[in-house]
Amino acid sequence: MLEPFEKDLENIAFSGATTDIKNKYVYYPLYDTIKEIAKTYANLDRFIISGTAKGQSTSDISLGAFNVPQGSVTVTAGGRPLVEGVDYTVDYNLGTVKVINQAITNSGVPVNVQFENNAGIGIQQRNFLGLRLDYLAKNTAKESLSFGGSIVKLGERPYFTKMNYNEDPIRNTMYGADFSYRSEFPTLTRLLDKLPFYNTNEMSTITAYGEAALLKPGHPPQIGKGSNGLVYIDDFEGTRNSIDVRFPLISWSLASTPQNNGLFPEGGYSDSLPYGYNRSKIAWYNIEPNLQDYRGTNNPVRDLGVPYFTDPRIHALYQQKLFPAKTSEFGQAQLVTFDLAYYPTD
Repeated sequence: MLEPFEKDLENIAFSGATTDIKNKYVYYPLYDTIKEIAKTYANLDRFIISGTAKGQSTSDISLGAFNVPQGSVTVTAGGRPLVEGVDYTVDYNLGTVKVINQAITNSGVPVNVQFENNAGIGIQQRNFLGLRLDYLAKNTAKESLSFGGSIVKLGERPYFTKMNYNEDPIRNTMYGADFSYRSEFPTLTRLLDKLPFYNTNEMSTITAYGEAALLKPGHPPQIGKGSNGLVYIDDFEGTRNSIDVRFPLISWSLASTPQNNGLFPEGGYSDSLPYGYNRSKIAWYNIEPNLQDYRGTNNPVRDLGVPYFTDPRIHALYQQKLFPAKTSEFGQAQLVTFDLAYYPTD
């Protein structure tokens, strides 16, 4: 309504009320006086507006993972596969899916997302196999001899074929052999009995035991055949850092003079003006959008005689000019540009 706190409030809420009640709520000075005078009516300059709202956002779906492998996201709606770039978009760095097909969003059909997560690579299957063989060559009351052999195999099946360094699965085999020998030694018993301070009543025995093992390392065939296994020292494809060049005022700075006395003799200075004498003039900046909007009524550059910023190096750039077929969202018609001035001879 045009005057919600004056005439409209009086006609709708207090149409049959007395003047005393109207004066307690209707804010006449808000529309027939200046702002500073209206502020003096403290009893009327207080309103509490309350309400409820309910809504939900179903277009953005968080995957809960970062650096998702390119092309590994599959999205279905009601069992029907969707097309990337047409029905949805994926931010593989942040791990988010945005449904851009409004027909799917408005229909309320549940959207199912499947993807490959490289954040924590797990082992899908792990197996352990052991074999033990014993051969008893001789076994009597006085003497025994046995031989043994063992094979132990530990294998891991990778969940993905793309493995990072120090996370590669193993398939190791260990071979072992051992023997055991025991025999009575009566000669030793007789020698011990001849000692004046020692007497034995049991038969002396001699025992020998030995073993050897060989480890043969390996890897499952999923990451390479034979001895040529493949691991990734650094996943450069799945990691991406974005630098927005539209805001250089925060992260940009002038580079130092190269320390080369032949080509750049001024590089030998450190605390004097000649250190930067051979620099070309360069400046990066952002023009205030309010100054570029020459159509506005409160544009301060009107009094400076500036011809509406018609110079192509400083004039405003609108999204409709670059993309005529694209509908600009509210408040985003004017683009934020990156402006750089470079004078190589100055």
